[in-house]
Amino acid sequence: MAKSGIITGLDVGSFSVKTIIAELTAEGEVNVLGTGCVESKGVRKGVVVNIDAASQAIAASIEKAEIMAGTEAGGVIASIGGDHLLGINSKGVIGVTSRNREITETEVERVMESARSVRLPAEREIIHLVPQEYSVDDQDEVKNPVGMTGTRLEAEAHLITGLKTAGDNLMKAVEKAGFFIEDIIAAPYAAAAAVLAGDEKELGAALIDIGGSTTTVMLFVEGAVWHTAVIPVGGMHVTNDIAMGLRLPHIAAEDVKVRYGTAMPELAADTDIIEIPSLGDRPPRTVPKRALAEIIAPRLEEIFRLVQKEIDKAECRELLGAGAVVTGGLAQLNGISDMAEAVLGTMPVRVGHPKGFTGMLDVTQNAGFAVAVGLVIKRLEEEVVPKAPSQRRERASAKSDSGFGRKIGDWFKEFFS
Repeated sequence: MAKSGIITGLDVGSFSVKTIIAELTAEGEVNVLGTGCVESKGVRKGVVVNIDAASQAIAASIEKAEIMAGTEAGGVIASIGGDHLLGINSKGVIGVTSRNREITETEVERVMESARSVRLPAEREIIHLVPQEYSVDDQDEVKNPVGMTGTRLEAEAHLITGLKTAGDNLMKAVEKAGFFIEDIIAAPYAAAAAVLAGDEKELGAALIDIGGSTTTVMLFVEGAVWHTAVIPVGGMHVTNDIAMGLRLPHIAAEDVKVRYGTAMPELAADTDIIEIPSLGDRPPRTVPKRALAEIIAPRLEEIFRLVQKEIDKAECRELLGAGAVVTGGLAQLNGISDMAEAVLGTMPVRVGHPKGFTGMLDVTQNAGFAVAVGLVIKRLEEEVVPKAPSQRRERASAKSDSGFGRKIGDWFKEFFS
């Protein structure tokens, strides 16, 4: 774990760009110094589609957090999301050649490289290589083979892959904003770090991260990632439904969703009346809160039914003993866990709020900040080397020929060469 320094998490989403600037205190606590949240521009379905517009939003978000924190951000840990993300399971096998056939860290690295050697389309690359379990000769379900003796070492791993161009364009947008990227982390992997407890991962859990335009499902079995999939439906689709159903401008529909939205109609009494704006110069109108819930509910049901299909596809429903955790901005809707439980069946569901931070808890414990908080957590777990703020401008022009998602030591070596 990193010992000190400023940590900056940058969550670039379709609806908003969120930044968290934090520091690791001498007591080992993570203290949030500043946050920034602005409307996202130039990003569609989690992917940068307009470098100029995206860079302006990124700069605004980071600089807003810098002003609040009273310090420069330095390098950032950025999230990457979108429906181009795809998880696949792989297997690596090597012969143990060390002295006395004892398995060392070197053999573990070799077998993981073997698991990495899968044939991918030219436009895709590996963002994360996540170990699942090992086998030594005929002994299966080994979590850590180092120190064991054997002649054959096998590893099962989960590969989170994405489009090379998506990572390259994100880098360009951040660099054009005047900052440099220390690492890129898949958004659902970061969210899981923020909202899932260790015992939930061990018992088996489904992370459901509802973003602006997509929903990501990440399944954990016995502590390891087993399945990753992206559903092309998210919170913005709910907003669009409200805009159409109540004849509202999109901005007003988003505000109505956040302020009055309820996931299940039966949770809204017929007597609850809300006031909503009208189009043009027309005066505000009143509608039953239940009518709003009846617009929201079908889209949420669609999302959770698609989640259910992914769980069934992975064939591990019976291994998800801890149930499901819903996070993301839409997770703050009243009754969303009840809706998820109704669709997913006997699986228990809770809303995932980030935990383990001090300072500005009203923001960092917001489910909408799960990815940004998780980026900071992953930075600590993976020991990303922090860079001084003064290096930001000169580093911003650095180019990467190799893409993203490698072990950070190798990534730095290539990125800054």
